[in-house]
Amino acid sequence: MTYVDLLDGATGQAWAGSHQFRLMPSDPASESAATARVTAYAGGNLAALDYTWAHPDDGPQSGVIVVGCAESDAEVAVLWTDTWHQETATAFTGEVAGATMRCGYVYSEVWRWEIELTVASDALTLVMHNVVPEGIEGAAPGPYDAMLMRLARS
Repeated sequence: MTYVDLLDGATGQAWAGSHQFRLMPSDPASESAATARVTAYAGGNLAALDYTWAHPDDGPQSGVIVVGCAESDAEVAVLWTDTWHQETATAFTGEVAGATMRCGYVYSEVWRWEIELTVASDALTLVMHNVVPEGIEGAAPGPYDAMLMRLARS
């Protein structure tokens, strides 16, 4: 399956649901409403997932994940920005396996950010994992869900 196949059924649809956020793995998750829309561009060569959510202290937020062709059908090129997480556009690659796209990149030299998007006929799930490196006081190394968005067609 390619990213075009993955996002094709979600394109042009409005999505709504819930969003959970936590900064560190030991923090309790805060919950807010969330929305999303998937739009195709350039004859389906690009797709953009625009989403909204709310930070518990900083209020309404939004972001966009743009997905396009990479070197192979299973590989995707991704551009991501978010008003709270990542205000600069960040480019990276990933892969599509089944109904899920996974991608990520290293930041601050040792931390890793991973984005996982799963599309079903009636559900869209967006998970952003923050991967804690070894040696961070007060946190076990490994991934945790920093952001979890569960959406249904609205």
